[in-house]
Amino acid sequence: MQKFIGLLASVMLAGSALGLSPTMREWRDTRPKDDPYEFEWLDKWYDYAMSLSDYEAYDSPEIYEGDEGRTEETDVIELTTEKYLEIFHSDKPKPTVPWYISFIVKKRTLEHFTHSVHVTNSMRFLADKYEGKVRFAYVDAHNPKNELLKLSYYLVTLPNSFLITPEEGRVYEHNVLSTNL
Repeated sequence: MQKFIGLLASVMLAGSALGLSPTMREWRDTRPKDDPYEFEWLDKWYDYAMSLSDYEAYDSPEIYEGDEGRTEETDVIELTTEKYLEIFHSDKPKPTVPWYISFIVKKRTLEHFTHSVHVTNSMRFLADKYEGKVRFAYVDAHNPKNELLKLSYYLVTLPNSFLITPEEGRVYEHNVLSTNL
């Protein structure tokens, strides 16, 4: 658990876009392997990631260019209330791997609110690294269809993330980069 949280913290400093497009793979491949906190790389990456629009981060077809075969298990998926209930509260077999879920907003209320893009994009790198051993998802907290799911987690700030560990039967809150709803 500590190893995962440590990696998550280091990747949160880096950010990325929703999908490993050619540009994203280049960024991933140039990241210093011996020093995850290499500030020159992080500064350049941060500038690039924060320049992405909401469309580029969530909806652009270029997101998956060259990465079309990615499975849900190794990707960051958009989790709706319906999908959440299917995964965690249906008659289907329950998850056996941890899930990291972030409540975000897909459309910024103000241009400088880049927090959701940052968190979602960081999960993109993590999903690639963990190859399905940990699942990653985001919930659009401003989508009215997700209101009950948002209320279930008592959200006050966004983005807000949770690590669900099936083997422990626990949910850990990871409130990072948050701003008030």
